[in-house]
Amino acid sequence: MDIFEASPGEMSEELREQGIKALVHMLKQFETMDKPGLLAMGLDMYSPGLDSRVKANLDRIHWQLSMFYRHSKPTKIGLAVRHLRWIIENCKLPGREIDRVPLYMLGVALMKSDQGQDAETQAEARSYFEMGFNRITKRDAKLRSAVWARAHFSRLLHEMGLHNDADEQEKILADNYRNDPLAMMPSEFVELVSDDCGDPAENPIVLRLPNKGKNALDAFRHDWPAVPFYKNGKMIGHQVFKEGPIPKTMNATGVRLSEKMKQREKENEPQVCDYCHRKMAINQCSRCQAAYYCNQTCQKTHWKVHKQTCVAPSKTAT
Repeated sequence: MDIFEASPGEMSEELREQGIKALVHMLKQFETMDKPGLLAMGLDMYSPGLDSRVKANLDRIHWQLSMFYRHSKPTKIGLAVRHLRWIIENCKLPGREIDRVPLYMLGVALMKSDQGQDAETQAEARSYFEMGFNRITKRDAKLRSAVWARAHFSRLLHEMGLHNDADEQEKILADNYRNDPLAMMPSEFVELVSDDCGDPAENPIVLRLPNKGKNALDAFRHDWPAVPFYKNGKMIGHQVFKEGPIPKTMNATGVRLSEKMKQREKENEPQVCDYCHRKMAINQCSRCQAAYYCNQTCQKTHWKVHKQTCVAPSKTAT
């Protein structure tokens, strides 16, 4: 298993623990410049450009370790504070903009850290949330990491007594869910906004959903299939099928929506950046459509290399 290509959210807890141990060991070797360890990973201590290669690997290790902590059950994102700080500090280099995902993830990590109840830590977490969400686009706001982090942001604002601001964040989440029902299944939405923070049935975000979230909660609790249904061309909720598979009368709609959901998920899922190698890339090269980048800075920096292989797809003759 390539630990950098692995998806921690799809692993068993046992494999996640193994991944964390392996990444912590690798991080120690890079931080101490352990010669035998670096040689074992194919890095020559005296080769030209070693510093940049070590830095690139540190970047990948810090990010993947943060993802492993985030997806642990229960989440261990509080242990990722120093790793996310490292990533953000390295994004402050000249000519590079700060990525929004580590910013709002650090907000969650600070909330979940041992100092998460301190007023100073809460104020810092709020500032990182705001920096991250101020940089986000409408499309990015529907990413799973963004939904998960915004729900935590609303809880932080409630804890700080900023209830009107918290209500605004909850409204954004509920509106995004209603306006784009193909972005994710109701059970997944409930899981993301609830995380490990109490009964989903009492979650104020879930209660903002159609029918006070009853259908979404049923699908979440029982893993029942659900299909969006419409009235006058407008999606007004999900129909949950409690007994057996989706009825034959709904099969065509169900299959069609399922394929659309898969396509939407594929489009929204971040790819590995061809420059910095973090799995946060959502911008595709418009010419070859094969390379992905976190932002314009990564794309422009990598162009000297990428232009050698960047070729527009050939059009198949009809």
